[in-house]
Amino acid sequence: GPYVVIGTDAQHTYDKSDGYICIGNNNIIREFTTIHLPTKLKKKTTIGNNCIFMAMSHIAHDCILGDKENMSKLSTLGGHVTIEDCVIQGGGVLVHQFSKIGRHSFVGGGFRVTQDIPPYILAAEEPLTYKGVNSIGLKKITLGHSSFSEGTGKSSIDLKFDSLDINILPLICYEIIFPNLV
Repeated sequence: GPYVVIGTDAQHTYDKSDGYICIGNNNIIREFTTIHLPTKLKKKTTIGNNCIFMAMSHIAHDCILGDKENMSKLSTLGGHVTIEDCVIQGGGVLVHQFSKIGRHSFVGGGFRVTQDIPPYILAAEEPLTYKGVNSIGLKKITLGHSSFSEGTGKSSIDLKFDSLDINILPLICYEIIFPNLV
């Protein structure tokens, strides 16, 4: 898009830019998006394939973004942020430096990410909380297959994030069985 700026120095007070930006294939980078050079710590700012960065997105120094990212308008990443594959950020999401967002997660628009977000999570509210599994995103990747369910007994892996119980074994199995769909 017009007025996209890629490769300017990191907005960093004590570390100079040193390294390069690696941008994958088939990305859509809309107007006024900025992508900064890394610092000498990592020497690389990386963006995967098939991502969309809507107007006025900002990717700071030393960030690592996977494939199929969706950064809505005005979303901002601080330095050293890692975002795994297939993450969606609603408009105006602010991600604090050194945070990590797990694959297939969704962050509601206008919220601040000041903690790591596990994979497959729907995160929203202030302060940011885990609202459940990103079921809409998972339905999209399963293409109508009913390959994940609640699971029972020894057939499940339950993780506890704050007060939220999540059975992720079916999600892991789906990724193993259908790796090209996720």
